[in-house]
Amino acid sequence: MSRFQGRGPSRQYTNTDEDLDQQLEDLEREIAERERSLDALKQHLASEYDEPPAPQPDYGPTSSTPDMRGDPLGDFPPAYSVLDPSQGKRPLEDATDANPRARKSAYAKTAPSSPPTVPQEPSGGPVGPSVYFLMRLTPGSVYCDNINHALRAGVARCEDDNWSLLHECFSQGSQVFLINTISGTEHFQGFMTMTSNIKVNNIGHPFSVRWHALCSVSFRDAQKQIPAITQYLDFPDSQIVPLPSITGSMLCDILSQRSVPPTLDMTLPLTFQEKVLLAGNLGLPPPEPEPSPVIPRRPAGVPASLPGLQHQPPRPGLLATPPAPLRPVPGFPGMMPMGVLGMPPVPGTGVVAMPRGAARPVPERDPQPVPKPAASTARDRLARTMWVSGLQPQHNPVPVGVYFSTFGAVAECDVMRLADGLCCGWGYVVFESAEDTARALGVEH
Repeated sequence: MSRFQGRGPSRQYTNTDEDLDQQLEDLEREIAERERSLDALKQHLASEYDEPPAPQPDYGPTSSTPDMRGDPLGDFPPAYSVLDPSQGKRPLEDATDANPRARKSAYAKTAPSSPPTVPQEPSGGPVGPSVYFLMRLTPGSVYCDNINHALRAGVARCEDDNWSLLHECFSQGSQVFLINTISGTEHFQGFMTMTSNIKVNNIGHPFSVRWHALCSVSFRDAQKQIPAITQYLDFPDSQIVPLPSITGSMLCDILSQRSVPPTLDMTLPLTFQEKVLLAGNLGLPPPEPEPSPVIPRRPAGVPASLPGLQHQPPRPGLLATPPAPLRPVPGFPGMMPMGVLGMPPVPGTGVVAMPRGAARPVPERDPQPVPKPAASTARDRLARTMWVSGLQPQHNPVPVGVYFSTFGAVAECDVMRLADGLCCGWGYVVFESAEDTARALGVEH
């Protein structure tokens, strides 16, 4: 090995003959291995650009996709794999370091291409041209238990005459929209899209769906906005009818605008009128009317932007009694009331300015003064109030109160409205107890 010779500042390092021989052998071995790697690279380039490509091995269903797991430059000897960092430089760099032009040309020929982009189908179903169908559902009872069960499970079924058309459209990559109407209700209850193809070998031909809107829109309302829908509404039960793309798209937009949030038990929002029509179609007695929650309406004159403002009866002489006509003060000709100068008259009279010493009228007092709410009552109301956001422009207090009545008794409910009468997206609900408010706040709506 190495040996130290010399003293003081004249230190020198010398190697023995054995060390030099060992280094020479290492260099020769490295040169030989690099020559073999260079020969392999030349053979690879010649086979890639001068000869027809060799057949690719079959990897199963993905045989059309090139195998990107190996070396993009080819199969090199294991000792000099380009993915092995312990070997120093890449063989391509070592073989062309002496000639920059050759190095540039070699890199241009052997630069690995970017991996191909394989289109993937989204989990929600195919994304392609949209096709629309009217689907008439047959209920098992007035309460549509079978349809509600399918709604919660996200599964629908079709008859033997319908599955082939839906199967063909979904197989072609189309986005299939199914607009639902329950037989006998003369209403649309919402629409959904297919997320899987039909299982033709199963009983009932089931397929998975995704609901996009739950609503209650009558045929009459739909015909007013889309007259062309009339010719497609008369079709047998448990059947489907294809719709033109424009008609189906417009109908889905209307159903989306009239959509209501789903209930906690995921049931169709059937109105009492729909249940009556459905009972008549099934030959059953009409159902009993459901008691509607008591939701006090906002009195006239109270703005909707002031929740909690109670209606106060008008005071006599101010709001209920019209202002007295302007006339001269009795006994003093030429003297007019101060209302002419912009000051209001005394309640109940038209005289404000009186001469000194004259008998002044006693102002009328409120016979039933409105008591001011105590501070504890205001704090209790604040604890029972819950603000709601994300409402649609067509929402009104009735469906909002019905929805939140599942958490407890609703004492008051209202929505904030714009100048055109549409909801601005905000509303509030006042429950009877703070426990009901806490229960409603603990649920994600």
